[in-house]
Amino acid sequence: MRSRTPHSSQFLNYISSNWAAPEKRKIKTAEVAKFAAKRRAAVAAEFAGNVLVFEAGAFKVRSNDTDYMYRPHSAFAHLTGWGSDTVADSILVIDAREAKPVSTLYFRETAGRDSDEFFANSAIGEFWVGKRPSLKQVSALLDIQTHSLTSYKSFLKAIPKDKIRNLNKDSELEVFVSELRFIKDAYEIAEMRKAVAASVKGF
Repeated sequence: MRSRTPHSSQFLNYISSNWAAPEKRKIKTAEVAKFAAKRRAAVAAEFAGNVLVFEAGAFKVRSNDTDYMYRPHSAFAHLTGWGSDTVADSILVIDAREAKPVSTLYFRETAGRDSDEFFANSAIGEFWVGKRPSLKQVSALLDIQTHSLTSYKSFLKAIPKDKIRNLNKDSELEVFVSELRFIKDAYEIAEMRKAVAASVKGF
């Protein structure tokens, strides 16, 4: 069966050329980053000696090829500070096996216009859904270590299974991070006040 997607070098050169240069701007660390770091530290202290996995989740199909507007898992958003801009399928890992826990955010970074993904994948290709951020951009924004999602499985393979605790399969971890969100920090309180003020202004 003949493919409807061209893969010749000529077409790839054509489709990836003559685009405007991306805007270069310095990424400022988000205000929420330091608060998210404290939240991760609390989780790491409670589950010391383990590798904790928090998945942002994938797109949910609404009908046929139409998805609902994407919303990451609440625990993921709370622990990273990455909200509505989260790239689907991202994963936060908190390695709390050592005295100083290490947090790593794995996500599907921008593939570039010189790749097949750019035009051939309508679900995640930049040509169809817009540009995704780079690893460096997200690292600077959230003040967290970042790695490509493609390296996540190999990282997980090297960890003993009895040391891995995944939020989706661990009720104790789920309860802890849910209750952690009950007590609001200064950043959350300020954001709630902004939301109330906006509501008052709207009415």
